[in-house]
Amino acid sequence: METSDRLLVGMAKGLLEEAGIFFYVCGDEIGLRPGMSDAFLHRGYTIVVARDSEAQARGALQLLTAGGG
Repeated sequence: METSDRLLVGMAKGLLEEAGIFFYVCGDEIGLRPGMSDAFLHRGYTIVVARDSEAQARGALQLLTAGGG
């Protein structure tokens, strides 16, 4: 899943944790500071899961991604 919406990433992380799926969020390591511009300094987030967890993760994130996230 790819998005630039920090709220959507937070919801996705919660859903994956609740489902017991291990994941990594690329872009999460770049912590934004107050006054920083999201669009200029931060291009977005990519949530990565193991290949064998892909179907389960897609199911867990189905409601979030249905909105075009």
